[in-house]
Amino acid sequence: MPGVDDVRSNYLITALLFDFDGVIVDTEVPTFQSWRDTYAEYGVDLALNDWLPAVGSGSSTSGAFDAVAHLERLTAELYRQALAVLGGCPVARRN
Repeated sequence: MPGVDDVRSNYLITALLFDFDGVIVDTEVPTFQSWRDTYAEYGVDLALNDWLPAVGSGSSTSGAFDAVAHLERLTAELYRQALAVLGGCPVARRN
């Protein structure tokens, strides 16, 4: 029966691979596309120029670009415009 040392030698780590984002798997394009799809569901567009600060940052919701906050700003403006068209809304008249 093999000993513990024999079993360990069969599983010796001989290499370690680090994947810095985009080296082996490019996640920037699928992440951008998924956010564009999300924005489209709310009737707004995510422009590439708006997205560029997030590239290479490792986060699309904090740091140089916050996709959620950006989406909230865009949809809030659409909401205000819709209310203004309806007229008679004190919030729409105030802005």
